[in-house]
Amino acid sequence: MTEEELARSNAERFGLLAAILMFAGLRPLLFFLSLFMPGAERLRGSMSQLRVAARDALQDNFDQVIDRVAPIALQSLTAWHLQMKEIIEGYLLAQATVAKGRPLLPTEILALQPIINVQLAFLQTFLFDLLLRQITIEYVAARSKLYSGAGRALWYRINEEHGGNGWVIDYVAVDDRGPCLPCGIAELGGPYKMGDGPYPGEVCLGRGRCRCDRVWRFDQRAWAQL
Repeated sequence: MTEEELARSNAERFGLLAAILMFAGLRPLLFFLSLFMPGAERLRGSMSQLRVAARDALQDNFDQVIDRVAPIALQSLTAWHLQMKEIIEGYLLAQATVAKGRPLLPTEILALQPIINVQLAFLQTFLFDLLLRQITIEYVAARSKLYSGAGRALWYRINEEHGGNGWVIDYVAVDDRGPCLPCGIAELGGPYKMGDGPYPGEVCLGRGRCRCDRVWRFDQRAWAQL
């Protein structure tokens, strides 16, 4: 059974969550189609928890995909670059989809294009760097994994569209060995209004390694002062 056939089989059996978890390495179209397969309706009641679980699963899965793709760079940088473009675009669209909790509208996909283009521009710079150095699989993989941070930041931006008046955001810095300086400053700088302030995966020096959080808190007084 091919990877695409396995993804379709799991999506049909387990619904939306399986479709999200099986997304890695597949074309965005397959991911979007899987959202309409049987089982998605049963999961809508716990969509908030699902969005969080799917966000982290996608970010972890991104690393696994990169480990599979990185060796291609030693054979053909052109082939590696083309695959990375598809992976980054698909990953960002997937994070946006799980943050929304539903398939994206065509207008929403179009609105995400500038964000995607920024990451693809960074990827182009990365490609030029690889052309000028002797590369290793470890270097390509480590630097490629940083791109998942943009998806984490995008998820938080879209997820906070579900909020409203009175809700504020606390930035929670998370790191086993202590947070980096920007994340520590972001935590001290809160609370923030929905849609404002620094985002995990974006402000963090670790980018794709970031596991910081933006936590909702209802505080009418704090909200009025922001």
